[in-house]
Amino acid sequence: MDDPVLIAGGGVAGLAVAIAFAVRGQRSVVLDVRHGPSRVDRGDVLQPAVLDLFDRWQVTDRLAEMRPCQFGNFHIVASDGARLLSLDSAELLGSRYVFTTIRHPHIVALLESAALSTGLVEVRRGARCISLIEQRRRVVGMKTAEGVLTSPLTVVATGAGSQLGQEIFGARRIYSYGTAFYNTCFSSIEQYADGGYYVLGQQGVMVMAPLPGNQMRIGLQIEVNDIHCFRDHTLMLAEVRRRLVPLRRTPLTQLDRGRIYRLQRVVQKRWHVPGAVLVGDVAHAVHPVGGQGMNLAFGDAEGLAGSVMGNGMPLDMAELDLRLDKYERLRRGQMRGVLRRTHVLGLTANLHQRHIIALRAAGFRCLDQSSPLKARVLRKIMTVS
Repeated sequence: MDDPVLIAGGGVAGLAVAIAFAVRGQRSVVLDVRHGPSRVDRGDVLQPAVLDLFDRWQVTDRLAEMRPCQFGNFHIVASDGARLLSLDSAELLGSRYVFTTIRHPHIVALLESAALSTGLVEVRRGARCISLIEQRRRVVGMKTAEGVLTSPLTVVATGAGSQLGQEIFGARRIYSYGTAFYNTCFSSIEQYADGGYYVLGQQGVMVMAPLPGNQMRIGLQIEVNDIHCFRDHTLMLAEVRRRLVPLRRTPLTQLDRGRIYRLQRVVQKRWHVPGAVLVGDVAHAVHPVGGQGMNLAFGDAEGLAGSVMGNGMPLDMAELDLRLDKYERLRRGQMRGVLRRTHVLGLTANLHQRHIIALRAAGFRCLDQSSPLKARVLRKIMTVS
């Protein structure tokens, strides 16, 4: 196909799609309304399968230059600091099974640099995508603030809140967890710098993960009615200490203002229509407690490029649409288990009754006694198709 693929959205999903097509020799144009890579912190954790993709996409060396943080220890603790479950991924599954973390804006910058270096990707910042253009029930491009762009294939990677193309792709299935998530960055806390932590208590889950540069990500599940409280720095610090008692006498240094977003599970009914396809959160937004949302976007990119390109980009539009249909069927099958697990984790994190919390803690302690079961659970967590 001589025409470049059009990609709406210059975040992780859109840039990953551009790279996946570029390594197969296909040109693309990425359009994003922002004038630079997003500064908003979202996902930080890269799963082992993503590192395999980075090798295939020749991105690994660029990632290494950013000196990411890697860890294999993962702990679930109660609000008093008592360990309920400890997992050592390298010991249970092998040395390649580690979590890799790097702040989200740096991931976007890394991907944009890698995409541009291929010579097959053009990134147009400050380009607002207004709508998709249909002719004879087939998407043939998009309308932007600067004019109309056409292509046999348009990829929409504009994020969970996007309305681009909703009238074409149809309804979304939405489940609201009735809570929100506060995501912020701290200086590293020494006693919790050895790995990732889930703190489970009556107030809700708190997630802690090490980041490069002696930093740490802390995410707190909060009630929607309490959102206004977390705009106050002092109240937010008090809540972190309340969630994890050993921190009450520990100095805490917050490095950014944080970001609050409501927690929903959103799955688009259709991921493709003739001439266009959805990837990333605009197709499937999941609860963040599993740390898998961003990683799913990388799988989308590779799966889409692999399905569409095959032995080369089809010249016939009917064949292209058949390949889009094949991609959706395969990808839905691959993701079925992940979508189910992240939903169950989200529901589990939403428990507040004391007796249920006690039962949950007892269950984790029992699991902690069985290495085979721990390995099985950890493999599920770290497997993102």
